[in-house]
Amino acid sequence: MVRNSVSEIANQVSDQVLLYLYNVFADIDSDDESIRGEELNEMLEGVPERFFRLACELLLEDDLIEISDASWLSITKDGIELVETWSDERYEAANKNLMIAPASDRIVSLSHNSQPYADALGALEEVYEGIRSKNDLDISGGEKETCLVAVKTIQTVMSQETVTESIFQEFIVPKLRWIAEKCADKTIDALIGAAITAVLALSTL
Repeated sequence: MVRNSVSEIANQVSDQVLLYLYNVFADIDSDDESIRGEELNEMLEGVPERFFRLACELLLEDDLIEISDASWLSITKDGIELVETWSDERYEAANKNLMIAPASDRIVSLSHNSQPYADALGALEEVYEGIRSKNDLDISGGEKETCLVAVKTIQTVMSQETVTESIFQEFIVPKLRWIAEKCADKTIDALIGAAITAVLALSTL
């Protein structure tokens, strides 16, 4: 009975992980199509680490994700194809738990030649450089690198011509706030606040 319950929860978490990777990376044409497992586990609020690890093991066994030696997760072609064959019920269940807006979410065009887009990218670059150049952050070298990679991931997402509105609210903004929490620095907080304002301005165009 307990084993069945654990298996059921692990399968639910597996769908959350797979849907997250699909929503963020499936349409991105870039070499930077992965996220650190520890970071994703933290972003899936309320998911115990043991269930997250078990879910990743299940997905790996089925060749739906790939995990590097440094624990970076990426979705495979088989993973993308599986999500695209999910029933509406399965998608909605995973989507509800993940708190990502449905597929019918509004599409936002990113005009790469516009000033708001330039402002958003500039603000993100200031966050990156602010973290990179600051040597007195109260975090380890590995955590600092994770924050830098997180900013680069956001920049990669922003390089697309279109994104869904939910990407702003459920991925970019939470990730920036997560970076701010990790760095716990007033200067970085101010840079991230400016970046959030600039990024959200794009979602209203």
